[in-house]
Amino acid sequence: MKRSWGRALLGGALAVLVVVLAAFAMLWEDAPMPSDAALNLTNTGAYTPVVPEEQYYHRPILVTASTTVGSGAGAWRGLCEYLQTDTQQEACYLSADTVQALGQTIEQSVWDMAPSAIVMAAGQASATVADAQSVYQGTYFLVLDGTVPAPAENVCNLTFAVEQAGFLAGYAAGMEGFERLAFWGEAEDEQTLLYRSGFYQGADRAAQNLGKQVTISTVFGAEPLPEGIEMAFVCGSMGFEMERAQQAADAGIDLIGTDPGILVQMPEAADTMLTFAVKNYAGVSLSALQALDSGAWNQFYCGQTLRYDLQWGNAVMLDTTQWRFSNFTAAQYNQIVASLAKDEAYTVSQQLPLEVLERVRGNE
Repeated sequence: MKRSWGRALLGGALAVLVVVLAAFAMLWEDAPMPSDAALNLTNTGAYTPVVPEEQYYHRPILVTASTTVGSGAGAWRGLCEYLQTDTQQEACYLSADTVQALGQTIEQSVWDMAPSAIVMAAGQASATVADAQSVYQGTYFLVLDGTVPAPAENVCNLTFAVEQAGFLAGYAAGMEGFERLAFWGEAEDEQTLLYRSGFYQGADRAAQNLGKQVTISTVFGAEPLPEGIEMAFVCGSMGFEMERAQQAADAGIDLIGTDPGILVQMPEAADTMLTFAVKNYAGVSLSALQALDSGAWNQFYCGQTLRYDLQWGNAVMLDTTQWRFSNFTAAQYNQIVASLAKDEAYTVSQQLPLEVLERVRGNE
């Protein structure tokens, strides 16, 4: 009898896992992204006061610095999909990106509506939730692009395999036919170096496929690119990418960026950006929120740091809504994504392999 009961329990757990993964596989990518202005949201510094509707009480909310750029834009789309609305203003609290302001925003939201879950999409989210997790033990926290040390059972860190995003960008550049490439990073931090490692490996793989030679130069900060660069992968803050887009436009250089929100702030950059290597904040947020409803949170999310890669679904991708390639086709893109998802011949190392660096080293 005990053995039969155990089998039934295992079967139930597997069924939940299948539901979660199936939901993640159907990631929401193409829905329109509402602007902060359209939502009548204003950044007041600490928080945006709201008057919640009675039926909204104890539901998930988003705390972010913006719903038009960065992780906040994608998280807002995912939350709207979960709520099946794009006009639920009380679902979003805009806050200045400081630990103090974010902490005040969390406190205010708890007083307003006692949210069941708070999606945190801000640079200081990890430090804020590290303090808040023990204070609001009845609230679940989803921390995007951050890592809370020793997360409690009501916290889940959601991170991304950005080296795979960099690989897709480098592979696309190489398959397009560019031979002199550059990686243009704002700072030598961990995430930037992961993007760089993937970009080098992707471009090198494409060059081997085509029987060609590519060279890649790395530039950090505002230093100009070496002469003769045809295309660059730019990685950094919104302001940094906008400045680089202007420089690239003046020099006639094509770019791949990391945040499509740049086109909201700088529409003319559409003529410079080939595409964007992005993280699917919307799909990951939606999947985690659905896990709260299905009962899968306690099995797979509580107290975890999850690193989403292509084996989980389209966790990272190239933005197909901005696509200026002439030679790199959608079929080729889908093929490389499938290969990475299956972990076949196309694997991506977080550390830049020395043999790859030696093959593609440019003027650094």
